Amino acid sequence: MKLYHGCYKSVSQSVMYTIKLGAQGFHLTNDPSIAAGYAGIGGVILCFETGEFDSHVGSIDKGKIDSDIKSGMEWVLKTEQHLVSFYKSLEDVYIL
Repeated sequence: MKLYHGCYKSVSQSVMYTIKLGAQGFHLTNDPSIAAGYAGIGGVILCFETGEFDSHVGSIDKGKIDSDIKSGMEWVLKTEQHLVSFYKSLEDVYIL
């Protein structure tokens, strides 16, 4: 499965460093255009190729933002268990 994460270009210099559990968790989506919306102008999209892993899976409901980002699916790493499961399932990581 390919999942995408949008981030600032400076953060992408150390791809694995970007994967950390913040207050909101680490968010991934299966739609690169949604990830691009999160990356913003000058940002980059990271692609993670994974097998199955534990996470919170849900629909994106962000309210007052662009309709392309507002509707979609997200995978959120919220706990250490999610993070470990994700690392174990990771097959490849690259910048689009």
